[in-house]
Order: sequence, then structure tokens, then C-alpha cells
Amino acid sequence: MKVSVIVAAYNAEKYLRETLDSLFCQSMKDYEVIVVDDGSADGTGEILAEYGRNYPALRVIRQENKGPSAARNTGLAAASGEYVYFFDADDILEPDALDALCGRAAERKADLVIARYDIFDRFRAYPVHELDCLVREKKIGKYDPRILWTFSLCNKLFRREIIEAFSLCFPPVSYSEDGAFLMEYVYRCRRITGLDKVVFHYRRAGGGENASITASPSPEKIRDYIEAHRRIEASMMESFRRDFSVDIRGYRNELIRKEIHILLNQFYARFWGMEEETASLLADEIEKKLAALDMKDISLLQNDHPEFSLERLPRGRAEALRQARFTAVLYGEPGQEDFRP
Repeated sequence: MKVSVIVAAYNAEKYLRETLDSLFCQSMKDYEVIVVDDGSADGTGEILAEYGRNYPALRVIRQENKGPSAARNTGLAAASGEYVYFFDADDILEPDALDALCGRAAERKADLVIARYDIFDRFRAYPVHELDCLVREKKIGKYDPRILWTFSLCNKLFRREIIEAFSLCFPPVSYSEDGAFLMEYVYRCRRITGLDKVVFHYRRAGGGENASITASPSPEKIRDYIEAHRRIEASMMESFRRDFSVDIRGYRNELIRKEIHILLNQFYARFWGMEEETASLLADEIEKKLAALDMKDISLLQNDHPEFSLERLPRGRAEALRQARFTAVLYGEPGQEDFRP
């Protein structure tokens, strides 16, 4: 078997048919699709049973709901392909994607292939330009900082031999588990290469279709993200000890800066909707990370996030109001109850 495609599916009936259709119209023939139904309560199981009758390459594994990490680990345990490709249950795969990924891996003798993808919603599709330079590289170093900014799994092809040799698996966290798995794998790679081709289309749900995991940040979600990055940093330091001649400071700073960027963008940006316990946890973690950076990296972060004062992040609403740089005033008629002070 050339490729094992692993799909974690949970209540995925809305787009699952489109995804499966794109998986089973591949130009490659020597592959299997392993879908782990992670305790779905909608029509996901019925759709998988229907496709299973028509496509022998489909293997369905049902388990109690345990989250995407556990579902992918279940898929990995069942995989038999030379390569592993992870895919989401609502995205669309290009018809020649598996052929192109495997062809590039064979051509370059690569353990990891990083390709292009684009993003689409109900109205339009748009490219991910952050990958423009990386995917054109014939040989990518495992300490190339650009990899730190592309944690998506679905634009990458993995060699199963390495996953099994080092017992790699997804950690039991609910956020950035893909990044933790990816970087633990990257630090074990002998050769990484790029593929300048769009291999899949990432569906960005909007208009209330799908609530983001960070829509209502909780301490548990933030701790999961922190734990995922703790694992990445531990893997990084272990790798540095093996490759002792590598200059680690600039690379480590890039990893920390990326972590702070996500903490600000995905979590702290929702400051006014979170509990003060959560805001305090976030501010403490961000300031601890900032203390490890030099002034150049702090300046880059401040330029990217001018809406925050990185010198002192508020822990609660009262503190935020005292630090406010401007005031917005809402006007209404006397007795109007639509506005709150």
C-alpha cells in the first residue's frame, strides 16, 4: 500500500460526501482511506456505511468520542501504507494530490513533503502566500523557521517508517496537537522537500456554521495550547542536543514569537468575552514568554499587534479601562435600553 489517508470524523455529515468524493476520485490507485468515526451522533455513520459498500479501499473504525488526537492515533495504529496523509472531514482534495505528493517524495527521497493549499468559504477562494517560498525549495532544513508557521497537516506527506520508529503520536490536547505531532516528526527527518502545487482546499466555515475552538477561550484550552508548545520546545531542545553545532537562539526565538502571536491573535484578542481568571492566565503566560525574547523580536510582535501594550497586558476589565487610549461614546434617545455603559 502506497498511502494511508487518515480522516478523523466527528458529526461530519454536512460536508462528508464532498470530502469522500474527492478522496475516491484520485488518479492514484494504490491507497487506502481510514476514517475514524469519533463517536458521531449525526448521520456520519450512515454515510460511511454507504461509501463502504461502494469503495473497498475505505476502512471505517468507530470509537467513543475522544477528540481528534485520539482519532488520528487510532488511524495511525491501523495504517499500512508506506506514507501517511492526514485529511479533515470537510475539506476537498485535488484529484492528483496523492500522486503528486508521493511522486515528489520518491523523486527527492524525502521523509516529509510540504505542498501548497488554498482556503475557501461560501463566497471565494484565496491562496496562502506564506508558503510561496517554502514550497519551491528542493531541500528544506529541519530548523528552517518557516516550518514553524505552517502547522497544517493536510498539505504534508509523512513517511510511516519514521512515525513507527520513534513511536510518534498526537498528544492528548485540544489545541495545536497538529503542531506538536508535526514538529516532533520534523526533528526526526533526514530530508524535507517542497511541492509547488495546491493539493487541497481548506474549508473555512463562516456565518455561524462552525464555532471556532477559541470562540470562548477557557483556561483548559489555553493550557492545552501551552502544553502542546511545551512539547514542541522539548523536542526542539532534544534535537539541538543531537545536532550540537546548530545555533539555537534565533530559531528558538522564532518559535516563542510564533507562540505569543497565536496567544494574542486567537485567545487574548477575545479579552472582553473571557473570565478574568482566563485573562490573567493568558497575560502571565505571554509576559513569561516575552521575557525570553530580545528587543528585536519584541518589536516585531508589537508592530504586528499595535492594539496591545506588550509592556503590561491587563488582567481584568477595570485594569483595561484604566489603560484605555481612547473612549467610544454611543448616543441614543432618553430611556433607550439598547445601549449599555
